[in-house]
Amino acid sequence: QRSRSGPASAIVMRNQEIESSVGAAQEEDAGEDQDTKQKLLQRLRQEVSGSHQLVARIFLSASSDLRHEMLELIAEETMALPVENFRGLLRALRKADVSPENIVQLYQRVQPWFMEQKPNEEDWAQVVYALARSGRLSEAADMVECMERGKEGFPAPDSRMYVLLVREMARQKGPFAASTLLSRTQAQGLIPDAVYFLLMVV
Repeated sequence: QRSRSGPASAIVMRNQEIESSVGAAQEEDAGEDQDTKQKLLQRLRQEVSGSHQLVARIFLSASSDLRHEMLELIAEETMALPVENFRGLLRALRKADVSPENIVQLYQRVQPWFMEQKPNEEDWAQVVYALARSGRLSEAADMVECMERGKEGFPAPDSRMYVLLVREMARQKGPFAASTLLSRTQAQGLIPDAVYFLLMVV
């Protein structure tokens, strides 16, 4: 009986050793992943006020889970800087093909701060662009309407905002859906007739 239990016991012990080794390796990998994550976040923190292109590259290199944490960090750092920095950051994220949804999520995190900074039309143009591209056309249009009405804290809209809205409305919902906004914009002399055709076909 003892001779039969000896090999069996050795097999059990060997399996336990293997499981222990695998567990230790997984813990080591997790430790390395955590170390890499912290280094990425630290580098990101340093670059929010520096190279916006590098911020975009770091963000795109991260997993979807880590990106949420990065958005929190970027928002935190952004609110300690002038609003012009935020404008440049949004532009860099857009040009690097960061998802419009992610850009909107960043804006939502800093929205109260953003409003307090008295942003100009350049700043608002980046926000309107992100909202429209993420499919939030109604929200983007409402924002431009606040500018039209001269609501406190909003600058007068410029032609770029209308061009963007009309183009996105046509692209996402078709030319007919964009016709009302286009007519309103043309009535204000902000988009000439020649541009209409380009907006509908580009």
